[in-house]
Amino acid sequence: MPNMDAFKLLKQIGLEMDLPVIMMSADDGKVVVMKGVTHGACDYPIKLVHIEALKNIWQHVVRKTKNEASKKRKEEDDDNEERYDSSTLKKPRVVWFVKLHQQFVAAVNQLGIDKVVLKKILELMNVPRLTRENVASHLQKYRLYLRRISGVS
Repeated sequence: MPNMDAFKLLKQIGLEMDLPVIMMSADDGKVVVMKGVTHGACDYPIKLVHIEALKNIWQHVVRKTKNEASKKRKEEDDDNEERYDSSTLKKPRVVWFVKLHQQFVAAVNQLGIDKVVLKKILELMNVPRLTRENVASHLQKYRLYLRRISGVS
């Protein structure tokens, strides 16, 4: 697209199509990688990509397909909700779509990655039904991701 850079395209895809996007580049600068992630990339492998990384990329597509299937099941379950006791149901899994992840990254950046407190992240994000456990799990994965990309640079 001649009038759009890769980051604008990535953001547009996330807003209009809600597709998992994996951004790949030879540029391994931390700023560029973080920009890709904050604009919605699920992953950012650096060219030349190792075969192990390629083997794991399929997981994004599978996760997206499972999420769509679970949404369909949830709609069907909502119709039958009155029949079940709510105390026996499992808590729904939080799906970290692009917009929710961007809110999370913005909150972490505002607080500083070294000074984050789960309660403050929850307050800054202000998302209904998002729990401390949801944020703790996502923060742990995000820190591992940051450690992994800082090892690449």
